[in-house]
Amino acid sequence: MKITRRILTTRFLVPFFTFSVGCFLTNVFTNISCLGDRKPIDAEKTECFLLILILSAPGNVDRRNAIRETWLNLRPHHNGSQRIYIPTYDESGWLIQESIEEQVNSLGMYKQWLHARQFIDQSKPVKVIHKFAIGTAGLTRTRQNELFSESSTHDDLLLVNGFQDSYKNLTKKLVLSLKSLSDSHSFHYLLKCDDDTYVKLDNMISYLKDYHDRIASVDFGPNPMPELYWGYFNGKANIKTQGHWKETHFNLCSKYLPYALGGGYIISEKLVQYVQTNANILSLYTSEDISVGIWFASMRNVFRKHDCRFDTAYMARSCKNYHMVLHKRSAEDMRKIFKGNECDDELNEIGVKRPLEYFYNWKAAPMQCCDTIIN
Repeated sequence: MKITRRILTTRFLVPFFTFSVGCFLTNVFTNISCLGDRKPIDAEKTECFLLILILSAPGNVDRRNAIRETWLNLRPHHNGSQRIYIPTYDESGWLIQESIEEQVNSLGMYKQWLHARQFIDQSKPVKVIHKFAIGTAGLTRTRQNELFSESSTHDDLLLVNGFQDSYKNLTKKLVLSLKSLSDSHSFHYLLKCDDDTYVKLDNMISYLKDYHDRIASVDFGPNPMPELYWGYFNGKANIKTQGHWKETHFNLCSKYLPYALGGGYIISEKLVQYVQTNANILSLYTSEDISVGIWFASMRNVFRKHDCRFDTAYMARSCKNYHMVLHKRSAEDMRKIFKGNECDDELNEIGVKRPLEYFYNWKAAPMQCCDTIIN
């Protein structure tokens, strides 16, 4: 009888012990519980004003370190003198997007602000939290150990369990990351960018804080509060039929719907919650930025703020000191920009055909949306 009990106890304890160890290792390397993604109902969320989601690949540690050393350390300059466009609704309930004239005036005022700005040490600083999202599936034990060490040192990795980083999986990676962050954080705005993006975080937060304070004081009557979708928009992009970004299921239109280029854009918390709530029924196209534009296309309260200060095209545009988000920058570039060497010779090299800057015409048909070139 004692032998039987000992055998039964052993049969029970060994699987339980194995399960427990598995849970521990899974948490160490993925930050996701063996019991699922659900969190306790009474768990408090971490609060911040701006949550930064940086999509990164497992081996891009130098890029992550460059971001940690540079633009994440910038603090806002604030003197409240920037021109802020606050959208309103027309009599039919349509949100009025920013006109070309308003975009021109806003850029002019911003240039003046850059020369006159002053640093103000605020007693209540704007809280910012950042996370690097990395897929963990298929990694070697050596790479897992490297990520564990990096996570222990910086505590800023969002390790996505069961996800393998690749071009074709980026949209799924974005959705999983947004769901996880929405579960664990409370915020006003989320900045999504890539690990080859440099952000003038001080200037961005200053503008965003002004916008947030001003729109909160507006009475929109029976209409919903506008939700911010801020970036550099394109409304006439050709559908990709080959390469990494080939789309095999896009049949909505002969062109992509208007979307903010994926090198960097900002969305408000309720738009993140919309993605979280509807994650299981949203269409996941190959391009994550295309997908985001489509997801929000039918929502009447989305303020699509086109901003030429976002240099987020497929390659860097000619360098301008008013650029706020700079995509396609190497780790070395980031360190140079942080030290004040923003416009190197390569970016302004004569003969190199770079994307043209434009203001966005929201009143025109998509094929004429981007014809107002900035000199």
